[in-house]
Amino acid sequence: MRRRPRARSRAITLLALAFGGVGLVNLGRAAQSYRNVSLLAGWGVSLSPWLLFAFSLVWAALFLAAGWALWRRRGWGRRMGFWLPPAYGLLNSGQILLFTRAPYARGRWVLVALGWAAGTLVVCWTLSRARVRTQFSV
Repeated sequence: MRRRPRARSRAITLLALAFGGVGLVNLGRAAQSYRNVSLLAGWGVSLSPWLLFAFSLVWAALFLAAGWALWRRRGWGRRMGFWLPPAYGLLNSGQILLFTRAPYARGRWVLVALGWAAGTLVVCWTLSRARVRTQFSV
């Protein structure tokens, strides 16, 4: 039985901070949408402000949990690291494509999707490296 090394690798630290950062951004988005529910409802937006609030809150919880688990080198955090970025990227791109009316914002969904695809490749490559994998095995 192998033991985890004491020092966390720089790659895991950076991934944990990145996941935590995305979680905090979504937490801020949830707070902003909660404060502006009445304003957004008055504008007649195509996506319910409460749905936007709920999505942001769920994504914040998932990313913060994954960031904590990566920081603590939990196996389930590594598994979440493989599926969380592509799922979030798909949902983000889909929301832009389906619910955004402004031509400028609609035109950037490809850029958002490509950015998340590149980020997903980096995360998956980092988490599948042998040196990183051994830090999650007990």
